[in-house]
Amino acid sequence: MFGYSEGRVVFDRYLDESLKNKTRQKRATTPTEFEIHPEMKLMMSLKDLLSGSKTKRRLTVMLAEGLLQEFSRKSAVKLVVIYDTKIKGCDFEENHTHEEADTLIPNQVLASLSENAYRDVFVWSPDTDVLVLLLHLVSSCHLGSQTHLKFLTGTGSKFREIDVIERMEAIGSNKCQGLLGFHNFSGADWGGKFVGISKKTLVQAYMRLEEEDPAVDCFKKLGEGQIPNELIDGELPPEFEALERLVCKVYRSSGPTTIPALRWELFRSKNLEGEMLPPTRSALLPHIIRANYVTMRDKSYPSNHPALPPIEGNGWSLQNDAYVPLTSLYPPAPVAVIELVKCGCKTGCAMAGCSCFKNGLPCTPLCKCYSGDCANKTNTTEHREEDEQEENY
Repeated sequence: MFGYSEGRVVFDRYLDESLKNKTRQKRATTPTEFEIHPEMKLMMSLKDLLSGSKTKRRLTVMLAEGLLQEFSRKSAVKLVVIYDTKIKGCDFEENHTHEEADTLIPNQVLASLSENAYRDVFVWSPDTDVLVLLLHLVSSCHLGSQTHLKFLTGTGSKFREIDVIERMEAIGSNKCQGLLGFHNFSGADWGGKFVGISKKTLVQAYMRLEEEDPAVDCFKKLGEGQIPNELIDGELPPEFEALERLVCKVYRSSGPTTIPALRWELFRSKNLEGEMLPPTRSALLPHIIRANYVTMRDKSYPSNHPALPPIEGNGWSLQNDAYVPLTSLYPPAPVAVIELVKCGCKTGCAMAGCSCFKNGLPCTPLCKCYSGDCANKTNTTEHREEDEQEENY
């Protein structure tokens, strides 16, 4: 705290009913809970000590109250500690209802500026999510023109000091306002990501977009309210068509710009099947709905008491006391297509080794050989009949 007039320490929250906790219960081990007090001797491993959410809550309370007691003797430095549901200083106490420390950090940046809008603010966190939130805060014009905001992260040789305002200007104000929605859409710790596409690839695709690209506007709108939860005549709601085009471009830089056409092309030309294909529209829309809900939660940072809709009905359902994502509105394809068998020949196909030729069937666009010199396309049946006539004769 040397050199600072004020410090705000934000402890994480460990709620049994939080979205993060309820989506992770299915892979969690049985926790062991411990009573916490300052004089206790650690007779267990740190992993066991921190295995239970109740133990971690008790630990944060003990550490937070210890900090407040220690700094109450140092009147030169104002300390505010945020833990459990409390925002507490030496001479005041408020309550909040945030689930995550991530949203409490920009919340406290704004709180620190309420008394003095002209100051240097330094935020230390190892979490990239916090930087994304700060970029949104700055691009939304929540800071005074004379305020400087720096993000500190890493340790040792990997320590970095990032000027948030300069970074926002380099990326673009419009794109920074859409960055929260994009971050959640592209995959975050609440779950959900695109198969075969890394986060880095998606980020690069987003950064290449122009400031006024329709996809940027779509991401800006995420978190601003409820969105349609049904396809319209088999298509995404019009306001999200730009996201479909972006997904197609990420999977294939040139070619189809609609998901059905892209899935067909990848299935036909590369023999990709099932989970290796891009999501169908009926799988993409629930993913957008979940990203919208999480972005709504993230954008609630200006308020101490955000009002959020129920988690159920926003892309998740409650099963066995855990939130399970809705994977798809409809089956990915008719059963006949899902069970369809095609040959894997690369050339020829005019021999018994080709499953299509062997069964008297023509090769179709589903077959890997179709785009090459295949001798077993539309005339297979005719050749079969001629062969049978010769044999009978």
